[in-house]
Amino acid sequence: MYQEKVNSILLVNSYLTYCKMKNPNSPNVKMAQRYLTTKIGQTLQTTREKSKVFYNFLPFLSFLIR
Repeated sequence: MYQEKVNSILLVNSYLTYCKMKNPNSPNVKMAQRYLTTKIGQTLQTTREKSKVFYNFLPFLSFLIR
């Protein structure tokens, strides 16, 4: 699932690069930038949520190790 999201981000990024080289002020560039920003934000949000669960578990884990 995560790899699919990364592949999608890379694909949109390459499309954005192509559009910027063609015409930096086209509406496609702005749309691709917004889409890319949204996708990156969503991917980072899910990554942060997973890491929060892990970090919330650490104090309990350290208690078990002692």
